[in-house]
Amino acid sequence: MKQLSHELKVKKFNDLKKDIYDNSYLVHLIKKNKLTDTNLIDGILNIELFLHYDKTCDSCNGINECHFKPIGNFQNAIWDGEHIDNKLTMCPFGQEKFEKISNFQNNILPLSNIDNSFMELRLESIKAWNERQEKLIKALRKLYFKDNHNRGLYIFSYSGNKKIETKKNELKNSSIGKSYIFSVFANQLAQEGKKVAYIDTLKLLRNIKNSWNKPDEERKYFSLEELENVDVVIFDNFGLAKWQDWFHIEYLEPILDHRMKFNKLTFFISDRELKTICNEEKNYDCCMLLKSKIERLIEKEISI
Repeated sequence: MKQLSHELKVKKFNDLKKDIYDNSYLVHLIKKNKLTDTNLIDGILNIELFLHYDKTCDSCNGINECHFKPIGNFQNAIWDGEHIDNKLTMCPFGQEKFEKISNFQNNILPLSNIDNSFMELRLESIKAWNERQEKLIKALRKLYFKDNHNRGLYIFSYSGNKKIETKKNELKNSSIGKSYIFSVFANQLAQEGKKVAYIDTLKLLRNIKNSWNKPDEERKYFSLEELENVDVVIFDNFGLAKWQDWFHIEYLEPILDHRMKFNKLTFFISDRELKTICNEEKNYDCCMLLKSKIERLIEKEISI
């Protein structure tokens, strides 16, 4: 049986010999380790597996075309000192995706309202459905990836049932996907090495309230220090809830004061104009103080 197995290996080696010596990687492996035909015959099944992966991967144009598992990996051929073996190895596309995931996980703070489904997206890769979306995307690209401004924006639009006509002559709701666009924007900043916190202000307020009766070590959702020092903070759903003075004084103001002092990029996304929020708050003076801090942090207020 052993002899038969060897004969089959010899036959397979002869069948694959041209493919082996046409493969630059295998030729390098053979020369580097001074491998003989005996070594190749002994490891022919592992060589055959490598050639199958290599041929398939050679025609691959990206991670989305990968049919292997785990995706983005292939069975490489290696010499372990005694035998030719296979080692699961990331292809260039797999390595690129791994780096994107690592970069995303390292630079998007855990408390952020954004998941890794956005890590493949960039502002230039998403299509605007209407002029207001296009206006916002162009503003973000110009101000922060061309001109490198160090002050944020206050972006607001009025939600409701009003209909607007898109470029494709379809009717869409007036809600323009500000949160989606800013999630892509946050990811793009993270891809460039900036630490980003994307905060749902309503969720932040709710979690602060829910944490009051918990021990300090369990109050993990938010960190004042992180929000003060992270490179970029994006406050979504800003001003949609009635805020008590304690939220202004104990949380928002210290964060904004620190970010103002150290010129940290800070963005606010809302469905209400800033002055409207202040007019509707009970403590007008407190809110006007907050408004003045926001205005010092932003480049401008944009209605879209």
